[in-house]
Amino acid sequence: MTFRRVRRLLGPAAEFQKTQGPGDAVKLARDAAQAGCAAVAAAGGDGSVHEVANGLLQVGRPEVAFGVLPMGSGNDYARVLGVPFTPQAMCERLLASDSWLVDVGEVTADGGLGQRFFVNTMGFVLSGAATWEARRIRSLRGLPLYGLAAVRAIWKHFQAAPTQLQIDSRTLDWATLYLAVAVGRAEGGGFVVAPHAKLDDGWFDYLHAGPLSRWRALGYLPKMITGNLPDHDPTIHRGRCQTLAVHSQTPIFAHCDGEMFASPSAPASQFEIRMHPLRLKIRGPSA
Repeated sequence: MTFRRVRRLLGPAAEFQKTQGPGDAVKLARDAAQAGCAAVAAAGGDGSVHEVANGLLQVGRPEVAFGVLPMGSGNDYARVLGVPFTPQAMCERLLASDSWLVDVGEVTADGGLGQRFFVNTMGFVLSGAATWEARRIRSLRGLPLYGLAAVRAIWKHFQAAPTQLQIDSRTLDWATLYLAVAVGRAEGGGFVVAPHAKLDDGWFDYLHAGPLSRWRALGYLPKMITGNLPDHDPTIHRGRCQTLAVHSQTPIFAHCDGEMFASPSAPASQFEIRMHPLRLKIRGPSA
């Protein structure tokens, strides 16, 4: 219903392309940018956002604006951009002349995974495992979906990975149970991993958790919805950086913007992340 109304509201101002499977939106966005479109929008959830943004960033046409029409299960990036959720308002935003520049992350990994951009968050170990589990739940959306997926991940994949982290100039031998590297504030339909993150400040905000008990991890889930994790827990670390490398002794789960990046079927253990300040032009007023 929402999509049909959006299509009617935009009318001849937009050309609609339907994806047929994973990766299609990357190619369609790349082709649209190369064809000279002034703006390219993702109509869907965070997975569609991730693919369309990657297509635009691969082309290297900074004048092409990126729009978001939130119609998915998570919509975390739309929320942090301040995109309205009513069809009329989201279309008005897409047709507006306003634009602003936001930061983008880039990750490269071993195992043949290569390079990918991300616009919201990248997560490792439990964060990636929750995304893996979410793909196996069909009947829920949004925060209930990812809340159940997080519980399943804690139950089935609760093991800290022996890792060495290179955070800017610091080298840290930290076991990693959970790691989020954030451009935006939240992932998983509303879990706030970086309450003070800004999309255009040129910095990642990271949240790292070392070994802790299952019960404590479960108890922290409600606190992550409000962004109020305790400051006194010595196993939790927050900070800001512009580069971050993860070197694990074993393959680990990883996601980009809620899309699986490293998994048992695509294993990787070495990741290099860097910030691209003000790399992507967003259609609409700034948040």
